[in-house]
Amino acid sequence: MAKKKNNQTVVNNIESVNLNINCDELAEAIVKAQNRAQEIHQSNPTKTKIKLKDFFKAIWLILCNKADTQGELTASLFSLMINLVFKFVALLCVIVFCMVIFVAIQCIKQGFEAGNEIWWYIASGFLFVVAIVVLLYTILIWGASNEVEKEKDRNYIVSVFSGIVSFAALIIAVIALAKEVG
Repeated sequence: MAKKKNNQTVVNNIESVNLNINCDELAEAIVKAQNRAQEIHQSNPTKTKIKLKDFFKAIWLILCNKADTQGELTASLFSLMINLVFKFVALLCVIVFCMVIFVAIQCIKQGFEAGNEIWWYIASGFLFVVAIVVLLYTILIWGASNEVEKEKDRNYIVSVFSGIVSFAALIIAVIALAKEVG
């Protein structure tokens, strides 16, 4: 059987504690510590930005272990690769947007030539809606590219890179499956 605890002694001990905290001094200490941390952060930037022209130099520094960057150089390379992939996808979306607009205009012309049949106009309207969705997706991808470029958290960058790689593997698997079935 379990022993009963004496709760009375615990209550007596809590009542005897006297908290003398000067809230003003505590607030001042917190503000000073925060200002000191911001000064240290501004004097030592933790993110090493890599431009495309320094890409091969950064690879050489990583392979030779010449730079002591605590993983910042590698994270910057991941960030650069993610940025390039997002910009490429955005460029593909712009091409798709232009193609959809061209096809929609052709549908309108076909509608005029066919004697104002309503189906051509419905098709062109649907294509214009698809073009707007593709344009919005392009803007989102471009914005995501800019956000990843500004990101400083290495774990976040590596997780985004892992997500892109797994998505590419999924696409390759679906293509292989489609070839196998067809």
